[in-house]
Amino acid sequence: MKAVFLSFVMAVSIHSGSGASQTVKDVEKILAEMHTLSADFRQEFYNAAMGDTEVSHGTVVLKKPLLMHWHYTGPEEQIIVSDGRKLYLYVPKERQVMVEALGDILGSRSPALFLAGGKRLSELFHIELEPETNKDKMNHVAVLNLVPKQKTVNITRIVLRVDRKVRLIRSFTVYDWTGNKTRIVFSRMKVNNEIDEQIFKFKTPPGAEEVEIPKTVFGVE
Repeated sequence: MKAVFLSFVMAVSIHSGSGASQTVKDVEKILAEMHTLSADFRQEFYNAAMGDTEVSHGTVVLKKPLLMHWHYTGPEEQIIVSDGRKLYLYVPKERQVMVEALGDILGSRSPALFLAGGKRLSELFHIELEPETNKDKMNHVAVLNLVPKQKTVNITRIVLRVDRKVRLIRSFTVYDWTGNKTRIVFSRMKVNNEIDEQIFKFKTPPGAEEVEIPKTVFGVE
């Protein structure tokens, strides 16, 4: 079962002068000021071994620190919840809940957790500003290449796209060591709106099997 691939942090490993540094600071400030987020999302998961792409969609709600609720509504229903202590991955069709204790943000089976973390991007990643295309310039989009400072099997890099004009995250793409990549695009976003925290409290449905996932270090148990 594949988890959501999503997360956010930022800063200073740049080779393009003061303009690039300012762009990174601007994006870092946008993320720091984002305390809650709710949105629709579209996910494109490219499976390198199979050579095909699976598209799914749903809704997401995040709240710092470390609270999130992803509801995949198609093509197959999945629910991923973090209550700040544990991560729950539930597939109603399989009647199974996978439970993982939260540890390192980037080591989680849901790399998107970095979006709800409290750390700055520069604490977690080496950051490079990607060259601007004409379309990016016209749409005020900054594109950042984020490489984890600590080795993790789940993420080799994240490409983050942020609209500096309206101060919103547009998308991010997560790459892993096997060549897989997951792109998530947000729409209908709301930032810093009131969130009922009951949505982050997961209760295993009657009849569903609960499976504890052992902690891993760099992907090795």
